[in-house]
Amino acid sequence: MRNYLKEGSITKEEFEKYENRKINYLQQAVEKLSKGLLLIYAGIILLPFMIVAEMSNFGIKHPREMQEIINNARNYIKKSVSLKEIEKLGHEPIKESNLKELLELTQRNYRRYLGNEGIAKCLKSVENFITSSIKNRKWEPLWEIVKKCEKLFNLSQLIKETLQLFVKCINNDKESCRKFKRCCS
Repeated sequence: MRNYLKEGSITKEEFEKYENRKINYLQQAVEKLSKGLLLIYAGIILLPFMIVAEMSNFGIKHPREMQEIINNARNYIKKSVSLKEIEKLGHEPIKESNLKELLELTQRNYRRYLGNEGIAKCLKSVENFITSSIKNRKWEPLWEIVKKCEKLFNLSQLIKETLQLFVKCINNDKESCRKFKRCCS
């Protein structure tokens, strides 16, 4: 800044306008990136649930609830890829999208039907974080939520169960092949 001002190539006001424009462009880029990531957020929420649901025959035991999740996810995905819908989300797209409803629905099903209170609490923490005011959304609490959730999801057990299905499928167990195809395709 000093070099430009000393040389007299631009005035202080021009320099401040230039800096404000850069900040504005950065804000717009972050907002657009956030809107673009909405679809990925749904996948992060739904993929583990769908795998766990398939492994426990959730769709067979609770067809209405499974259909409700699928319908909610379908609506969320439609809104996430529609440019008109994305533009309506404003400056806080995560908070203003249907992500909160998707989280609530998934929490309820983890809690009520799959008996997994820990993951439901984890998703509630995520919901509380994204719906809090901007000044309360700091990196440290988010990182704590991530660490807590990572422990609760126990992906090693899920991988082990998936591999067991795969081995049974290789050994011509048709039921395991059907489950494996549905959860992994």
